[in-house]
Amino acid sequence: MHECDLTRFEEAQRSPAYIRERGAQQFVEVYDVVHPLQPIDRPRPLRVSPFHARQRELGAYFLEGGGWERPHWYEANAGLAEDLRLPARDAWSARHWSPVAAAEALATRERVALYDMTPLRRLEVTGPGALDFLDRMTTNNLRRKPGAVTYTLLLDETGGIRSDLTVARLAADRFQIGANSPADLDHLLRHAPAGCPRPGHHRSAPAASASGARSPATSSSRSRRTTSRTRRSATSAPGRPTSATSRSRPCA
Repeated sequence: MHECDLTRFEEAQRSPAYIRERGAQQFVEVYDVVHPLQPIDRPRPLRVSPFHARQRELGAYFLEGGGWERPHWYEANAGLAEDLRLPARDAWSARHWSPVAAAEALATRERVALYDMTPLRRLEVTGPGALDFLDRMTTNNLRRKPGAVTYTLLLDETGGIRSDLTVARLAADRFQIGANSPADLDHLLRHAPAGCPRPGHHRSAPAASASGARSPATSSSRSRRTTSRTRRSATSAPGRPTSATSRSRPCA
């Protein structure tokens, strides 16, 4: 019944003009074989990030998601794919795809890359009970120190997966959630118990993420782990945990 869930649509996709134009086009395409990644032609563009002009200069190939123009690769990075060996693709599977996308993913894994996160929906859950509520709704351990960001899954009533989220713990009882669609917010609101803080919605704001093995956050984390290991090897007695080991346990 996911297709019938109106909460999965963004506000820009629920206007009468948008529904009329999309409905007319889908009537035309009802018997067409449409590629799964085939983007809509109209109405576009609906929403662009502040980085859109620069993305176009870099040769971005845009697909549409939630009304947003989202770059899937940049032709400016074509040189990264020159020596990349990839399985051959037929004409169908090669549509709306480029080896540059794979090269950019590899560059992120090995080095660092900058990603436009403006379309990411941000929610906030605050107050007493926030941690217990999110622990009940998701799969991963959120009982970590403030500043930690956790990738986790949002579950339905049967324990099935509804969505994937990133949850940043900003303070002991304050969390910011990176969600995918209005359906995530609706699901959290419907399951928030009486007296539990209600998830708030932050409208999309310009945001970028430095990701990869050499990103500042990753480098800082590695530095802290190295320092912790050095400290333990220098101060711990055999069979006895050090204070650094105790501090590394998830906070309650």
